[in-house]
Formats: sequence, structure tokens, C-alpha cells
Amino acid sequence: INMNFRYMMSQVVVNLSTSDEGSTDRVNIDGNTEVEIENACRDGWIDIHTRAIGKFGGDRGYKMTKVKDKNTQRHDAIVPQLLTGSGITDLVFKITVKDNNGNVTDIYRATVKDIPVYVADANGHTTGSPESITKWEAGKKYIYNLKVTKTQISITATITDWETKITEDVEIWL
Repeated sequence: INMNFRYMMSQVVVNLSTSDEGSTDRVNIDGNTEVEIENACRDGWIDIHTRAIGKFGGDRGYKMTKVKDKNTQRHDAIVPQLLTGSGITDLVFKITVKDNNGNVTDIYRATVKDIPVYVADANGHTTGSPESITKWEAGKKYIYNLKVTKTQISITATITDWETKITEDVEIWL
């Protein structure tokens, strides 16, 4: 008996990075940082012979799991699905940065379909140029390297008296 096993899910890996220590646009990425896939289908079906994407249902949105001992990596097996189109709202990576007390300090979003993807061989070596994809397919692994930085905004506010003083003699009749 010959048995052929196939992965029916898509594997999605997100590697987070930021600017070097001391840089003004550095983001504090650690174990408290959450990565979610907004608008992602959490259940549906896949044709067992062709591995084609079937109908979806259920909740949308997916919180990715932190890789043990790696504060900057998230991964999960995701239902294969379209990244956009067919009435589906675009899938978005939502990165929520939290402080040590669990308070949200920053939120960043990246539309998944807009991120170019390199094709890799079975050993993980990439060749060629990145390409745009429209769906996550069954049995494929997608690795996204997201560099999260913030733009420094400097605001100075000064309160002063009005400089123009108007003095005028006016006769008022009562």
C-alpha cells in the first residue's frame, strides 16, 4: 500500500525586527508583542485531491503563536485562503507592541498582499526575485520578515500673548 501524506494547511511564519539599539525609530519588540492576521478565515475546507481552497465560514482574525524562546518570531498553520478579492477584505498583519504591564504602546499594520514573497526550494534557499501572491496555498510555507520602525515626530508648542495690541479711543454714546 502506497500512502501519500500532504499538508492541508499553509504554514505562515513572521520574523520581526527593528532598528539597531539606540536608534530613534527603534520599536521595543519582545515577548509581549502580538501578531494577528486581521480578516483571516479560521475555518473552511480544502479539496483533498487538488488541495484547492473551498468555502470559508466562522470567525475572522487570527492571533499568531510565539515561537518558544524566540521573542521576535511568530508562526502557525493557517487555513489556505485568498489574500484579497472575491468579496474578502484584505488580510492584514497587525503588530501590537505592549509594555511590561501589558499596556499597548504602538500598533502597526501591513497588508499581506502588498508584501513581496521569495520562492524557496525544499532546503529553504531562495532564488530569483520576490513576487506578489494572491493566496496562501495548502502545503506551502510563507516566511515574512517584517522590520517595524517608527518615525520620529518632534512637536514644539509655545503659548504666547498676542503681539499686536490695539489701542484706540472710541466715543460711546449711551
